[in-house]
Amino acid sequence: MLMLILAAVPAFSQSEVTVDLSTQFSGLTHLNAGNEVSKSVNDGLITLKFVCVKTKGDCSWVRKYFQIKNGSYLDISIKDGNNISKVEFTLNTTETKTTEVTVNDQVYPVSGGTFTWEGTAAQSVRLVNNSTDKFAFTSVRIFFSGETKVTPAPVITPAAGTYFNNLDVTVAPGEGSPEGTVIYYTKGTYSLNNNEVPEPTVESDVYAGMISLPATYLKYAVKAFAVAPGYLPSVVVINEYQVSHSTKCHSIYQFLQDSPTSEGMAFEMTCDCTVVYQNGPVMFVTDGYNGLYVGGVPSGKYKEGDVITGFCGRYGDFRSQTGMTAVADSFKDALRNEPYVWKEGTYADLSDFGKMSNCSPYAVNTVFFKYNKDAEDYTVNGWLIFANGDKAPIYNALTQSSLAAPVEFPAMEGWYDVKGVTSIYETVETGSDDNITIYQFIPFSFTEAIADKTAAPVFEPEGGKYEFPVEVSVTSETLGAVIRYTMDGTEPTMDSEILSDRLMIEKVTTVKAFAVAQGFLPSDTIVSAYSNETGIEGVDAESGEAEYYDLLGRRVINPAAGLYIQRRNGTATTVMVK
Repeated sequence: MLMLILAAVPAFSQSEVTVDLSTQFSGLTHLNAGNEVSKSVNDGLITLKFVCVKTKGDCSWVRKYFQIKNGSYLDISIKDGNNISKVEFTLNTTETKTTEVTVNDQVYPVSGGTFTWEGTAAQSVRLVNNSTDKFAFTSVRIFFSGETKVTPAPVITPAAGTYFNNLDVTVAPGEGSPEGTVIYYTKGTYSLNNNEVPEPTVESDVYAGMISLPATYLKYAVKAFAVAPGYLPSVVVINEYQVSHSTKCHSIYQFLQDSPTSEGMAFEMTCDCTVVYQNGPVMFVTDGYNGLYVGGVPSGKYKEGDVITGFCGRYGDFRSQTGMTAVADSFKDALRNEPYVWKEGTYADLSDFGKMSNCSPYAVNTVFFKYNKDAEDYTVNGWLIFANGDKAPIYNALTQSSLAAPVEFPAMEGWYDVKGVTSIYETVETGSDDNITIYQFIPFSFTEAIADKTAAPVFEPEGGKYEFPVEVSVTSETLGAVIRYTMDGTEPTMDSEILSDRLMIEKVTTVKAFAVAQGFLPSDTIVSAYSNETGIEGVDAESGEAEYYDLLGRRVINPAAGLYIQRRNGTATTVMVK
């Protein structure tokens, strides 16, 4: 490939040209004694001439590098009005064995991966290798000065990348190009590298309009340079394209149905998709009906609420959920940004859903988060517990992905507003060959819940002294509230039993309960104690710190069996001492 590292510069400036010998002398093998071969590059600006002096092969092209020995030489010359000031050779270190060469009649040592000559500027430079060992090199970088102006490089649009179906390419003069600039170009397909597409010359096609690239299984290269009157040719610019066939999808549902059965096929989303979440190269979108996991997205390109269309990719299986492995170059800018309205997620939404609703986005507000303390990799990490006791398993799948910022679970269990998507995870049951499907919820964010409290529970009848048994009802004024309670003196939690009927109190009992309704935080815990209606209890006089009095009010230090008044913690109770 011929590369010019140049710009449009004023007269008497320093410029350079790099000549890749593998492309400029492709096809040459061995020169016979006395033979020579010349090549002009950059529209005749520079000429390279190889001369074989003694025997066949002393000056030859072998596998993309040149070698000279036994007095063979290379002449580098430049057109009038310019002078060469420096020449830099990139060596083939495996083949180069000589330790010195002669440049313009002066001997220089050779070592390392490059050889550089820098001397008195001249219109020509001759490098001779008098050794029987090889001087082998792959490219030559030539620095020169003179009355030169270089045409600005043309601009090829769109940028290099992967595109689908048909692609129209334009080539425009670069910024600052003078009037009369002409662009020459070549185009073609290649299978290994773009050297299979010819370098453009002044004999190549003149650009006059759109270049159409139809879909093919091969890659394209478009190469172009510009020439302006009185200027040197510009650098050759190259854009490479992969233009593939794709199937247009007018909905996410269509992609979910068709992509798993079309291995390797590309799909183009043509419907409006709203971004609900992006984290590095991972993005979730919805078309209002279904959600889609998309990987390979340009990081930082979108935010929640962006509406986009026109991206492409192929089927991807992300832990058993159908998704898209996208082509990063295919993503277009957002059409608009709108506030995304999250749908309130219920337990039915988050569990046992069909595959077509996989990755559906939901906001689950005022829900209790509980860790699964026994969780291992690829297992349920915790649960979202709804007020009625329904438990939706959650799995932090995104922590195992290449994210810019992994999703963090809260440090403490408690009540949160959670945003995320539904998820399907298929695995093999332990000790069995049977596949099982787990329906889970992948969270994006946890925010501490802010909501009204559920109305506190009301006991009917209230705590007090009653003749056992006594039926007690516990209710809350908040519609849909459930009651969680204990009767063993412990504090009730979201793991405590849910009251499903009236309580039957048959002995001295303390009931503790709170109410909780979906969308509300739990109420305060209410305590209600029930004892016998007579107020006379059977007790052991030696159990506990208490004072005893007879029925006349006289204190008794060691009460015998009988009826007494017991005072404990400021409360007097009639008891029967046994």
